[in-house]
Amino acid sequence: MVISDIAALEAKLAALESHVDRLRWKFQCPTCKHTYAHADPISHLKPSEAVVACLRELDRPIGVGVLRTKLEAKGYPMERFGRRYSYFYTILCRLVEANRVERHDGDEVLLTG
Repeated sequence: MVISDIAALEAKLAALESHVDRLRWKFQCPTCKHTYAHADPISHLKPSEAVVACLRELDRPIGVGVLRTKLEAKGYPMERFGRRYSYFYTILCRLVEANRVERHDGDEVLLTG
């Protein structure tokens, strides 16, 4: 496969994971079958808690860029990570130092445990 094909597939995967995550937050009334969308609580979390919550849903290592895209797709206010997402990378380094996150090949991360 060509690198551009891999990047395109990763983008499609992130979009599909985002769509599945949005579907999980929908609820349906058992009597009238009316569907209600639950407000996504990830936007109310601290930055480090949002990263851990996002990683908790995964069972395989994920690239840092894909993780950032996934957080953005879930509705997390990315401006909390700073102008060039520098605080995002600081949080990841601190989580690695605290042994809450494992660093894998290259820039991939996975929740410890």
